[in-house]
Amino acid sequence: TGFWSGGESDANNIWKVQEVKFISISVPESGYVNYCIPFPVSLEEGLTAYTISGHESLTYEGVAYDYALLEAIPGNIVPANEPVIFGGEKGGYRLTFVPGYSTELTQKNILKGVGIKQRFDKTTILSSFKNAEEAGTTSYITDASTSTVAVNKCYILKEDVNNLSKLYLAEKNTITAIESTTTTPKSAQFYNLDGTKATKLQSGKIYITTEGKKIFVK
Repeated sequence: TGFWSGGESDANNIWKVQEVKFISISVPESGYVNYCIPFPVSLEEGLTAYTISGHESLTYEGVAYDYALLEAIPGNIVPANEPVIFGGEKGGYRLTFVPGYSTELTQKNILKGVGIKQRFDKTTILSSFKNAEEAGTTSYITDASTSTVAVNKCYILKEDVNNLSKLYLAEKNTITAIESTTTTPKSAQFYNLDGTKATKLQSGKIYITTEGKKIFVK
């Protein structure tokens, strides 16, 4: 405990120092939230940390669907200053500090982070993380709505993604394009991203199979 020159009698000047062993984060309905934490942390069960290894485009009838490819960090520890997207069910999670842990940052991560609030030319970055626009689609990152990136948050340089203005989030190797429902086995069962069973597949949307694989319908 310490205090300013105002003395012990000034309650507003007293500092109380307490050891902190974890921080808490909340995952919204979309299932994703981004952070760049300056300390190594271990993940609570049910939470996965992803980097973005690149992007991929799928086109249907002249309309491009561009995806940021999420790649899970191996193991249970996120290195200090690694820009990541945490994925999990909606709810609160603990990130526990791991003192003394040190490793190199992921080489192929186009996601970038800030340790303090920073200003950018907002026409050069993607930093607005949005929920799915409708059932059956996925969350996405799009043009910056402000020139400021908040402390411990992430962004993508447009020059790293061919100056795209919008990227849907999808785990690497889980997006498969199929031409239509006629190309799928009759026995296959598909579910919307909210877990409800899909009775009819619609073009331009993503579904999950009973095997847990995501399917993009062209």
